[in-house]
Amino acid sequence: QECFDTFWECAERACDKFQQDHRNCLDEAGWNDMRFLLKERREKLVMLNMPKDADICTAFHGLQRGSCDCVPQAEWESKLKARFEDHFREHHPDKVTKKGTFKDKKFWKAWKGKRAELFFKMVMQSKDKLVKNTDFSAEDEQKQMEEHVKNVKRAQEAGEL
Repeated sequence: QECFDTFWECAERACDKFQQDHRNCLDEAGWNDMRFLLKERREKLVMLNMPKDADICTAFHGLQRGSCDCVPQAEWESKLKARFEDHFREHHPDKVTKKGTFKDKKFWKAWKGKRAELFFKMVMQSKDKLVKNTDFSAEDEQKQMEEHVKNVKRAQEAGEL
């Protein structure tokens, strides 16, 4: 929920700049969800070829499996802490001991109940090293738009719209 709320707060702030086109801006922001994380997937999708909810869930679960480790509930807290300490060892070595544990013993407890927010802050602080940016060229966007227009015209002629 933290990630969702942060994304939409950011999208709304950004779209406020487009007073005349505010609604379209928010619609565009809606295209930046799990369905469009992969460039290849985004290029294939147009309005008339939207994936079904089951496809979205399958894609989400596939991405989730690739990014998560399943652990027994009893081990979850210690595994989560170890994952955070791994990140700190690499990106903030001044915050951990030689053994790789947090120097500030109160730090982990201070974030109890807000660990999703802590994770988001960590990623944003190290985003240049952690996140791969993909630029979609104007030509790609133009081709996608032309294909979309063709599909819409075809659907209108067929009486589907």
